[in-house]
Parts: sequence; structure tokens; C-alpha cells
Amino acid sequence: MRSVGLNVIVNNAGVFRTEAFLNVTEAEYDRLMGVNAKGVFFGSQVAAERMVAGDGGAIINVSSVQGLLGNGAYPHLQHVEGSGTLLTYSLAHEFGSQGIRVNAIQPRLDRDGTGRSGRRGRGGRRAVRGDDPTAA
Repeated sequence: MRSVGLNVIVNNAGVFRTEAFLNVTEAEYDRLMGVNAKGVFFGSQVAAERMVAGDGGAIINVSSVQGLLGNGAYPHLQHVEGSGTLLTYSLAHEFGSQGIRVNAIQPRLDRDGTGRSGRRGRGGRRAVRGDDPTAA
């Protein structure tokens, strides 16, 4: 089988579970770990193997700020997102000298769950980044 070159991978698949910690079943936990942790691990492994054999590249892991600190909400999600954060650090350390950049993008959800800026314009209209908050 012929090997195919690879320059960039973006590990962006993810499952978001909102059950209370005490209500998460083993099957739900396995699915969360399978997609959010196992998928990132093995996707990165295949990519790194091809990048080492080629001219380097970039591994980008889309995670969440939930992986940076624990706050009591969704500890099962913070657990898996934290594993992605540490994997990113570890892979950057291991493969940086071989021309492979490994970074994480860690967006956050605002109170309304949109990920948008929390600023409000006139009349209480929610302002999105780039909007003029003084516009009607």
C-alpha cells in the first residue's frame, strides 16, 4: 500500500454531554471517551507517523477551556478535555524538533451557550464580535 503525505490534521470531532455527573452511564462515558479522547489520540498518531516520514506539518486539536480548569460543572467533560490538553502538550514536546507543530484551539461557551462575545448593544441586543455595540 502506498503511503499518502499529510501536512495538517484538525481533530475537531467531539461529543458534549450535559448530564449531571451522578447520572452519566458507563455507555455514555465510553462514547464520550471514544470520540473525544481516543479519536484525537489515534488521529494524531496516524498524522504524526506520516508527518515524521514527510516534511513535518501541523496537528491542531480543537478542545475546550473545560480542559484547563475544573469548576464543578460537567466533570466528565472536563476529564476528557483535560486529556486532550495534556496530549497536545506531550505531542508538541515529542515532535516539535521534527518539524511538527502541535496546538490546541480551546473555545468557550458563554452563559447562553453560543460562544459569542458577552457584550450587549443598545436595547439589550447581543453584540457579536465585530458588531458595533452602539448600533440599534
